[in-house]
Amino acid sequence: MDDRPDSARATDADDGADLRRFLAGERERFAALLARHQGALLRYASHRLRDATAAEDAVQETFLRLLREAATLTARPELTSSLAAWLFHVCRNICADAARKEVRMQQRELRVAVPDIAPPAPWSVESDEERSKVRELLDALPDHEREVLTLKVQHGKSYREIQALLGTTLHDVFTTAHRALKQVAAGLRAAGLA
Repeated sequence: MDDRPDSARATDADDGADLRRFLAGERERFAALLARHQGALLRYASHRLRDATAAEDAVQETFLRLLREAATLTARPELTSSLAAWLFHVCRNICADAARKEVRMQQRELRVAVPDIAPPAPWSVESDEERSKVRELLDALPDHEREVLTLKVQHGKSYREIQALLGTTLHDVFTTAHRALKQVAAGLRAAGLA
């Protein structure tokens, strides 16, 4: 027994009929399928990919697959009777593939674009006066700069580890660390300690 509302059963019946009529030469029937399902698929893909262009591409690819597999689908009534489910399944797989591809591209860019940079030598703070001034200068830094510099220098984290911990870009970590080090060095010079 089919527990779905009458409207869902009617849509499924319309889908199967529209797909068969499309294959019989009524090209406008594909437009009816597109109009019926495109909005829901686009919302779903946008939620999965969080990128409007990628979501549109995923939905377009979903309908291209429908075009390619229309004859196969009509030969299997269980698929045409639940075409919406088939479309969502295909869209889900396309979105998953797109997300995996994006992750691989980002990882490749990181490996190619920015080589690991050797960590700076540890600070050697000789006197209590120097330690006190360094602590004062660190406390005066904005929170983000202090956190990056502390993770790099005191905790020995790599730039990539800091990027992952803070959820920022590698460029942001580099520029923030550079800016913070310049400020601390300028403060030490001004105090006559460097």
